[in-house]
Amino acid sequence: MRVMIELKDFRVFKDLKPEELQKLEGLVRKIDYGEEELIFMEGAPAFGFYLVFKGAVKLVKRSAKGKSQIL
Repeated sequence: MRVMIELKDFRVFKDLKPEELQKLEGLVRKIDYGEEELIFMEGAPAFGFYLVFKGAVKLVKRSAKGKSQIL
């Protein structure tokens, strides 16, 4: 089970037992995003959390004046 193996690579999950990882695996939805593809917008409702298995994510916050600031 590839997702289970990858979850174990994250410190937050490293001490979980295999059966606990299996339960999590049933909740995981693995999605591949393209370069510069929007994942979510600030202020949008949260339905879970994201883990980055490979690559990087740029976090951008917009000021009240509409200026972008990379966090």
